Amino acid sequence: MSFPSITLKSIQNKATAKSFERGDQYCRSGSVEQVIQRGMVLQAMVEGSEPEAYQVTIPFDAGGVTSARCNCAYAFDGWCKHIVATLLVCSKHPEQIEVRPSLDELLDRLDLNQTRQIICKLLADRPELVEALDFQVNSLITIAAIGSSKGSSKKVRQTSIDSEIYRRQVRRVLQNAVRDWENGREDDSILDDLGEVVEKAEAFSKTGDGESAIAILEGITQGCVDKWDEVDEYGADSNSVVEMLDQAWAEAILTVDLTAEWQTELRSKLESWQQEWDCDFPIGMAALQQAWSYGPLVQVLKGEMTEFGAWDSEPPAFRGPLALVRLTILNRQERFQEYLYLAKAEGQLLPYWLMLVQIGRIEDAVSSAQIEMTSAEDAYTLAKLLRIVGAIEQALAIAHLGLKFPVNRYSDFTQWTSDLAEGLNKPEFALEARVVAFHAGPSFSDYLKIQELSGVDWLELRQDLFKTLDQVPDWNYKDIDTSVDIFLYEGLFDRAIGVVTRLTSYSYLSIQQVMDAVHSYSPDWVIETACHYAEDIMNSGKSIAYDQAVSWLQRAKASYEATGRQTEWIKYYQNLTQVHSRKRKLIGLLKTL
Repeated sequence: MSFPSITLKSIQNKATAKSFERGDQYCRSGSVEQVIQRGMVLQAMVEGSEPEAYQVTIPFDAGGVTSARCNCAYAFDGWCKHIVATLLVCSKHPEQIEVRPSLDELLDRLDLNQTRQIICKLLADRPELVEALDFQVNSLITIAAIGSSKGSSKKVRQTSIDSEIYRRQVRRVLQNAVRDWENGREDDSILDDLGEVVEKAEAFSKTGDGESAIAILEGITQGCVDKWDEVDEYGADSNSVVEMLDQAWAEAILTVDLTAEWQTELRSKLESWQQEWDCDFPIGMAALQQAWSYGPLVQVLKGEMTEFGAWDSEPPAFRGPLALVRLTILNRQERFQEYLYLAKAEGQLLPYWLMLVQIGRIEDAVSSAQIEMTSAEDAYTLAKLLRIVGAIEQALAIAHLGLKFPVNRYSDFTQWTSDLAEGLNKPEFALEARVVAFHAGPSFSDYLKIQELSGVDWLELRQDLFKTLDQVPDWNYKDIDTSVDIFLYEGLFDRAIGVVTRLTSYSYLSIQQVMDAVHSYSPDWVIETACHYAEDIMNSGKSIAYDQAVSWLQRAKASYEATGRQTEWIKYYQNLTQVHSRKRKLIGLLKTL
């Protein structure tokens, strides 16, 4: 498909004013050297401040741009100027987009030997990619081996991993934590530091090597048991560490077929560690006891739904985490139908829908979600995957469904939904998403977007948005700022003054912002308020804040002059210099007025 049209307004909404301005300059000056489309990806080279051109990559679909990346150092809000320049070229000069064969089309031209030769040549030039290739190859081989060995006899313990190495590593982590605390450090880094060690065990589990994972976890757990008393004195949080280890243990145990002897040995160790550490490993213990041969679980994996899911009685509190561990392994082993049975039986609806999409059963996923969806977060996750696999209309349908549920104001969900709806020419859905976002957490950008999308309904809708602003509490400074921006934008100066006047404790920036906008509209309010704040600083002798006092007085002066009352200002100014004549620093600053 051709690159979808994109409006200047859409580009502006994704970039800061400065980035858009610079990107427009780059576009006009011809800095975008080349724009190439391969399949559903746009790539461009953009000249910049460095000798080598910057590389811009922009994936897209029928709904528009899905993401945008540039290898420049820009790390602020929105798109960088190189991305802006590229998209402005696409918007203004679509004929400059050079369409070339996609990666799939290129590979289809090659036989196996030619593909091997190209891979070897590319890796010779990029040796850092060899490790990534090695991991992918071994992962595929491991999955295949697991699948072919399904139903084989139980494995005996066999690994070259030395548990003692990891036991010593954990001891060092805990000893370093004690040293840091004794040197005045207040935060607890143990979870992060031990997490890096646990990840080494999880890496083996992911490749199907449960024996090595278990060996590493034995060392980690024993190390914690040995030394935890030392960090416990400093208030170290053991709960999070135990929870992390518990899940890692469950995954490792369920990755390998244990002999009866090995199972007994591990149970004894886990029970001993629980007692010594005064903790619980419920998920790991359940995985050890049930493995994959637990009766109710076996029934569920065959598609036979039971009253209690994969349990013989009322499920325990750790039902969900254990189910997720099992699902992870089933997915890894490509046992997709069993995955679906278990996810459904254990109430793991989001994983269930995602798996249906993964195996191509998109309509089944959408139908089930439309009946059982209960959260905006789940809708967002499912919609993003649907969009990735090309089911873009279904993605919008699920996202629209998610708007019915409470939305987290800090989520990208509503903006993502609005942008997708606009790309698919569904302005009514785009408008609904922005309105939902505004009610969840007002923002000036959403307000402007709602105005743009609402058309003839704007005046009625605006009053609805104002009701949300009227309910903003005084302590919510972020939403107060938004209220001020909107009321000043609309020229509703009295409402803006009302917002900042009722505040008892607040950043002075918004008050000054209102003063600058209304210095001629409401001069008496500006003069009275500005002089009050200035005199409070000067009378208390807060020399460090004298420059702030002058800043207030500058605004009072502007209002005096805007209403032709220069004589009053001069009289007030002279009085100030007399009252504070002994304050040299202040008098020096007042002279600037």
